[in-house]
Amino acid sequence: SFDQNSMQRCVSAAVGPKSDTVRTILIAAYRHLVCAFCACPRGNNSLNQLYVVTSKKMNWTSAQEHCRTQHTDLASVRNEKESQTIREVVGNEHVWVGLFRDPWEWSDGSDSSFRFWKAGDGIYARLKNKKCISLKESESGRWRRAPCDEKYKFICTCEKSTALPFFLLTIHN
Repeated sequence: SFDQNSMQRCVSAAVGPKSDTVRTILIAAYRHLVCAFCACPRGNNSLNQLYVVTSKKMNWTSAQEHCRTQHTDLASVRNEKESQTIREVVGNEHVWVGLFRDPWEWSDGSDSSFRFWKAGDGIYARLKNKKCISLKESESGRWRRAPCDEKYKFICTCEKSTALPFFLLTIHN
């Protein structure tokens, strides 16, 4: 049955400009969780990846476990396009993403040379107890080092193969 309390925000990996007047809304379910309002630009049929922003706050390790159990993994930010999409989704609140220091690597094992550090928080900053990464839109999505035991909302990925669409709805503004 549908549970409004389990409703989550999602977005496709290819969100168009905010000025786009036609949006397609995807209502999808995955492992009994509902991912609602996945926006994609008109004509985009390649919903390869969805992002789910949780309303629950957890430490980084618990967030990773939740994402791996309920979705795919914590989101990786491997290029400017993914960075822009995630910024649009998360809004003005810090959220955990999948980067952690061991050395710095993505939770899902993906590889990328893309870096988007906040000033003073880069790879060589001497912030010994800050080994996990959060970001928020108002800081241009720049990566901020934080202690892994702090509690933030977090962003997970849902692959197309695991998201089950219920229906598509096109909205004309």
